[in-house]
Amino acid sequence: MNAATIPRRVAPLAAILVFLIGLGAAVASAAPTRSAWTDASFSSVAVTAGEWAAPVSYGCVAMNANGGVKEGGTCKVTGVVFDQWGDDSQHHRNYYVSVDSNAGSGFVRLTLDLSAATMRLDLGTGTWKWGNAATTGGELGPSSACSALPTLVADSPVMWSSSRSFYLQATDNKSAAWSGSVTCK
Repeated sequence: MNAATIPRRVAPLAAILVFLIGLGAAVASAAPTRSAWTDASFSSVAVTAGEWAAPVSYGCVAMNANGGVKEGGTCKVTGVVFDQWGDDSQHHRNYYVSVDSNAGSGFVRLTLDLSAATMRLDLGTGTWKWGNAATTGGELGPSSACSALPTLVADSPVMWSSSRSFYLQATDNKSAAWSGSVTCK
């Protein structure tokens, strides 16, 4: 390579380098544009559930036999369904709560929204009313007040299997329930 060919090879590279430096300087010195006015803007949104079901969350805690939270315990409500019968004077429901847990010889403490349960069978007429509802029996032992329904906090019997279903009875007219049958507080 002779000395005459070096400037011919360097010149295009130098031109590209000068262009890139100039472009960088132009971009760095550009200021953001600003408008000479500001428009006030307001918005609102109405949220409705329509036909979509709201997400349901059930609480479930694995407990050991002495009533403490089980270390490493797992618990999940996998389904809540019910059957209903009766009329406007008094409806009855049988709830079935399915649970997966490693509570073993312990039990599970459940927090349920009974109004979110899925109806399997409806032999009733009229509409269920929560205002005077009560739990009236079954395998779950409620610790919450009847007035808190449809939210129910209850303990299961021994969780002798990793997957189990528990039964609970309820009525929407506790004053018509059999004497001594109301189990919620």
